[in-house]
Amino acid sequence: MPSHDLPAMSVAPDGGWGWVVTFSSFMISVLVDGICLSVGVFLNDLIIEFGGTNSETSWVMSVLNGSYLVVGPVVSGCANKFGCRATTIAGAVFCAIAIFCSGYSNSLGVLILSFGVFGGIGLGFMYLPAIVMVGYYFDKRRALATGIAVCGSGIGNFVFAPIAELLLKEYGWRGSMMITSALMLNGIIFGSFYRPLKPPKDKDLPSIPCQATDNEIKDPIIRQDDKHKQSNLRMKFKRIHDIEQENYHAISRRHRSLDITGTGRTFLPGVPNVSNNQEQSKIARMAASHDILPTHLTSKTPVRPTVSPFYRKDVLYSGSLLRLSEKMESANMDEFISSMVVIPSNEDGNKKSWMEKIGKAFKKYKELKPTFFLYSFACFLLMLGFFIPYTYLPSVGLRLNFSRSESALLLSIIGISNTIFRIIIGWVSDQKWSNCFIINYMSLLVSGIATAFVPIFTNYPLLVSYCVVYGICIAAFISLRSIIMVELLGVENLTLAFGLIIMAQGISSFFGSPIAGWLSDMTGNFDAAFYMGGAALAVSGILCVPLERVSKWERRREALKSKTIVEVKELQPMINNSLNTQ
Repeated sequence: MPSHDLPAMSVAPDGGWGWVVTFSSFMISVLVDGICLSVGVFLNDLIIEFGGTNSETSWVMSVLNGSYLVVGPVVSGCANKFGCRATTIAGAVFCAIAIFCSGYSNSLGVLILSFGVFGGIGLGFMYLPAIVMVGYYFDKRRALATGIAVCGSGIGNFVFAPIAELLLKEYGWRGSMMITSALMLNGIIFGSFYRPLKPPKDKDLPSIPCQATDNEIKDPIIRQDDKHKQSNLRMKFKRIHDIEQENYHAISRRHRSLDITGTGRTFLPGVPNVSNNQEQSKIARMAASHDILPTHLTSKTPVRPTVSPFYRKDVLYSGSLLRLSEKMESANMDEFISSMVVIPSNEDGNKKSWMEKIGKAFKKYKELKPTFFLYSFACFLLMLGFFIPYTYLPSVGLRLNFSRSESALLLSIIGISNTIFRIIIGWVSDQKWSNCFIINYMSLLVSGIATAFVPIFTNYPLLVSYCVVYGICIAAFISLRSIIMVELLGVENLTLAFGLIIMAQGISSFFGSPIAGWLSDMTGNFDAAFYMGGAALAVSGILCVPLERVSKWERRREALKSKTIVEVKELQPMINNSLNTQ
């Protein structure tokens, strides 16, 4: 059975080809974040080329970073329909073309459109599949695999900044754009490794062993409950397996129905040919050129079953699965996986109109808790200041009379400290004694205060120290993002919450650097820009301080509400009897 015709299933190998997928996600993170976080090196050259202000020129960077985040919902739809492999490859090609064309820009507006908008869209089509694919292939070792994959962000930042400086020195910004576009084509290679998982065969369906104690063996009711639970779990896996087998065999039957020569040769795209007989091939060619088959058979043949890549509720969860309450409540890994699987509906959802689908999505938004919207607003404010150091630190270094290579190295220092601390925070977040809420808001507060003090860091060692601190703090925020969402909303709402958070961050990314650039143009220096960025980061941290306490209050309120409903239902028969007697 060809693997390219099959969607991913819930049986993750936790190794094997999964490590190839992890390496591919690592390298795509190097490419995506390497470009997004290193474009500040180009700022002064673009100002000289087009004569724009800091605010006007910074739109190139802000639109790039905003576009690749905002396009997330579109990317998820494409990944659902075409798969992560095709989505990533298409994004790499589109991004490479956009960046190459940017080298011929004759105005700042054209550069913003080509490099910022189109380049950002291409990066967005590479970013989300890289996150999702690691979750496909790993369950038990997901925290380790995800930690390795996300380290590509810091490594890309570390590597691309000096490379960009070297290219600018040798080829100018136009030549640098063209060479960068060639580097982006590597995304085609790494994206091609994102092959979907093969479905399990009937014999591979999980069987849940029942290890009963002596007391349980004596109690027939407990034995019956175990058998019922075991049967339901196996039937759930069997249903997913049957859906995929039905899709595959439906395609195979259509292919065989078009094989009018009986040779196995159909001349359809993606259908294997098994005959070399020239005469039979001619007959088949003539038959294929005439409309002698029913319309439903001559229509376009699908090349793959359509099962959503987001069939797992926890596919975007980057932490250890041991932290999830569903995992702790499950008897074993098979039972946990079963609870995470979203069974494809038998209803034909494709026939629904776009308005119906949007309406259904808004109904889901109403289910989100107030703490989520508080966290969303905190993330919105955070991204107003997030990219300011990446955009303006090289310019600050040049104004302090540091060399171009020393100024670019500041971004590399942020990248390497970010990489190292992502590994550390991944280990810390898995420990029972760790509190992710405290780590999150403390990192935001420290990063905000440190950013506000950049104007008084007038020597190179102080700026290097700031870059180390800033890299550590943003690593904590990014690493804990999905963990905090699950703590606030539960794993069943993670996909929806993640999409909304990314969109909120993308919208604010459009405006952060231009506002800071406008303040710099008004004051004649970059002091106000870093004050603004530091304030945004610090206020974001302050908003996150009450998250844990408010979340606990919400859970207590929901538990009390559920308890009240149960008590009312229990008392209802007594109330009805009382009314009837009266």
